[in-house]
Amino acid sequence: MSKSNTELVLENLAGFDRLDYEFVANGYAQDATLHFMQDEPIHGRANILAFFQRQFAPINSTRIEIVNAIESGDLVMVERIDHYEWKGIPVSCPVANATEVKDGKITVWREYYDKQFAADQVMAQSKARAAAEGSA
Repeated sequence: MSKSNTELVLENLAGFDRLDYEFVANGYAQDATLHFMQDEPIHGRANILAFFQRQFAPINSTRIEIVNAIESGDLVMVERIDHYEWKGIPVSCPVANATEVKDGKITVWREYYDKQFAADQVMAQSKARAAAEGSA
């Protein structure tokens, strides 16, 4: 029996927990689009893999907490909280994604999150660490 589109998307997200970006990228169709909505879209599996490897290189660990997942035809929507360590700094960020799946492959992934919310956590903890090191 083939997997549901929701199962495929959740398995893809689980690849991030393992920091296995090749596994994640292989879940995309060759001509797929990845679009973090505040940035320009990325087209093509090879470009998506290169983006993951570059963008997520500073991440030491990840745990994706699934809050909700719904499916309607080819569309899967997931509400989640991404917990990760960015250069040793813990970050938790609420995220939603709308993903289109056709023939067992992701064709479009649109991701919505507040980039500044995550950056503010990194900045606050960096300042706190610097202050603690300065007073030591």
